[in-house]
Amino acid sequence: MTNVPAREEAPIRPASTLILVRDAGSSFEILMLKRTTKAAFASGMYVFPGGRIEEHDGRPDYTPFLRPLLAHQAKQYTALGDNHFGAYIAAIRETFEESGVLMAKIESGEWATIEPRLAQSARRDLHDGRLALIDFCRAHDLRLAVDELDFYNRWTTPPGRPRRFDTRFFIGVAPPLAQGKEDGVETTDAVWITPRDALARHEAGDFDLMAVTVKQLAAISDYGSVTELKRALVEQTTFPHYQPPGYVPT
Repeated sequence: MTNVPAREEAPIRPASTLILVRDAGSSFEILMLKRTTKAAFASGMYVFPGGRIEEHDGRPDYTPFLRPLLAHQAKQYTALGDNHFGAYIAAIRETFEESGVLMAKIESGEWATIEPRLAQSARRDLHDGRLALIDFCRAHDLRLAVDELDFYNRWTTPPGRPRRFDTRFFIGVAPPLAQGKEDGVETTDAVWITPRDALARHEAGDFDLMAVTVKQLAAISDYGSVTELKRALVEQTTFPHYQPPGYVPT
């Protein structure tokens, strides 16, 4: 009998995701992106913007380009664990790269507006590594709106998957003029949709979702508006970490 060597588990990488929300009549919508069918992870599925927390996301020289955290975010910051600083940066960076929505303000506190062609060029350069987000902030005197991101919970991919992540999930209200546009590389569609409609379409078989995405959508679908959801986030005092048995988080 031939002994088959055990498959080595994929390394667990830190990641960050932003669930963007906006008001929509009597409910609210979230921005979802369709992953390219060529992707090694979540191929062809609808996901929230996000990705790996890179080492450069934790650079201390980002500090002057960050909005101050609000009082209620102190407990969130503590609950984030290691990579807490980089988690905010990665969520904003990946969201801009993948969807074109920039969670940044100018010094006065108003939302920043970036000319569309410049934004598109910056997205490509960020993705290809020709531009660092901090340099973009410096060039346009931007402050990343970490004060608009509420830490929600954390999920670690179980064993046996080709890609594994330890993901911090944030929820943020989108800037008023945000549209959302796929990048044409990692994502091929962008859609604003209510959580309940996303779940219904998934059940009907025409809106593929990962299990973790289904659970996140189901949890927030109980809220009737952005205001109601935001109130719950401000009042939240525990931040679950859903993890496989034996995993030792950092």
